[in-house]
Amino acid sequence: MKTALLFPGQGSQAPGMGKKVFDEHEPSRRYLENANEILGFDLQTLIFGEDPEALKPTEIAQPAIYTVSAMYFEFLRSKGHTFDAVAGHSLGEYSALHAAGVFSFSEGLSLVRKRGLLMAGSTEKKGGMAAIIGIPFEHVEQIVAQFLEVWIANINTPNQTVISGALDQVREAMASAKTAGAKIVVELNVSTAFHTPYMKNAEKELTEAIDRSVFLTPRVPVFSNFTGNYSNDIGQIKENLTRQLTGQVRWSQTLSEMEAFGVEGVYEVGFGNVLKGMLKPFPKLKYLPI
Repeated sequence: MKTALLFPGQGSQAPGMGKKVFDEHEPSRRYLENANEILGFDLQTLIFGEDPEALKPTEIAQPAIYTVSAMYFEFLRSKGHTFDAVAGHSLGEYSALHAAGVFSFSEGLSLVRKRGLLMAGSTEKKGGMAAIIGIPFEHVEQIVAQFLEVWIANINTPNQTVISGALDQVREAMASAKTAGAKIVVELNVSTAFHTPYMKNAEKELTEAIDRSVFLTPRVPVFSNFTGNYSNDIGQIKENLTRQLTGQVRWSQTLSEMEAFGVEGVYEVGFGNVLKGMLKPFPKLKYLPI
């Protein structure tokens, strides 16, 4: 049976995440200890503290999630699980690339920290994001077309979409979605509008940092957020990684392409199970516990 690893992105963070793996698996513990040295601040205290606000800033959340996902990946490897493909949701794509051997943990952590800082300072506009669940993506697309500064950020499943843009316009679009019959419409707890043109400044500088980084050919296919498919071409992998900042997260297409690739079982590698809930429209993909 072909299996794949799925890595969560921003929004999956919570105080105490990874504590059980940290306490019980010494090789996983080293990742967090190394992260403290690489970053130059005490990430461990922030992760294992009790204040969820400490993990909210994107420049903290991103290296925290990446590090904890690496801890879970090490734990999974220690149990002898093999895999044939990887993918990560937005930020999680960096964890997927690390798992596929494209770059080292430290190289990825440095890029993720840079990404978080750039995204935090990319725009002074007041941005926001919202999840819309229960109506088809095409209906959300029609709603978004009515606004100048609202875009589709994530297509998570055929009936779960995230919009992003100017906060006041996002809230108007949320009201339109409720009128259109959406079952759940919820504003996300984010600092700005990710995966939109608001991230253009960050995209430019991140491109330069990624271009300077050494990437190796992946050992297994890495499915890209930007295209929904995979490529072994290092130049294409780098381009996809930078363009996802302003582009859509095509998660629904990614899972569909994994089915076509022959994947039958998936592990969610990281804290929580937010990605598990997105598997329901893809019956060929069986959720596997680590």
